[in-house]
Amino acid sequence: PGRENRAVTLRTRLRHWLEAVPAYGLMALFAALPRAAASWLGGMLAQGAGLLLPVSRVARRNLQLALPEAGDTHQAILRQCWNNLGRVAAEMPHVHRLSCAW
Repeated sequence: PGRENRAVTLRTRLRHWLEAVPAYGLMALFAALPRAAASWLGGMLAQGAGLLLPVSRVARRNLQLALPEAGDTHQAILRQCWNNLGRVAAEMPHVHRLSCAW
């Protein structure tokens, strides 16, 4: 049991590392870009990649069930959801520069 737990832990740590390295790289890229450019790029990347993920099939089916009258707009709704999520993520490195003055 001890060796199995260590193997799982090592596998898990390796997987986390392989997930974190590209994420930190993207965040560094977004931080180096002007906020507007980072936002645009993040939106485009998330939109392109997000539509390929299995979760998008689930979302598309849910949209069809919830909004059957929307017809062909389900794909556009999904595209905009992924775009918005990517923009928000890409703007995170710039948050410290935003003004909180209302």
